[in-house]
Amino acid sequence: MRQQPLDAKLAGISIGAEGLQNEKGSFKHRRDRVHGIGAHAGEPPEIPATAKKATMEEFKALADGKPVKVEIFDFEKPVTTDLVWNWKKASITGKAKVDGKMIDVKTKLTFKGDKACSTPKGEKPSCHTIYIDGNRFYEVRDDMKVHAVSTVG
Repeated sequence: MRQQPLDAKLAGISIGAEGLQNEKGSFKHRRDRVHGIGAHAGEPPEIPATAKKATMEEFKALADGKPVKVEIFDFEKPVTTDLVWNWKKASITGKAKVDGKMIDVKTKLTFKGDKACSTPKGEKPSCHTIYIDGNRFYEVRDDMKVHAVSTVG
């Protein structure tokens, strides 16, 4: 099965099918290697057996307007963010640490059926199914691989 590209734009850095890029170069978008929570090189983190597929109302109750620490696993290098998901403003904003540099994040928050989507200006939406386990939520791609793990609070 062909994997869909992750489309997002963070300030002057583009995240898309070709990976993270800025004026100084790029590093590749890698869906076969991850770094971070519960994962080691070559293995994506698993969705815990205790995690429940969330409705968008359950997701909103957990995350709306609260600080969220995020680890994104779809890249060759780690990407960590401190974000706020805001339903009223239909936005996801905050800061991201990409390749050791801090950048501003601002993207549109939308929903497509039972999926939450981030849609950077001029880009296609990147949508994920949400699984909740306590104060953590998992953004899961259609191929059931974890895109990101977020901790609320």
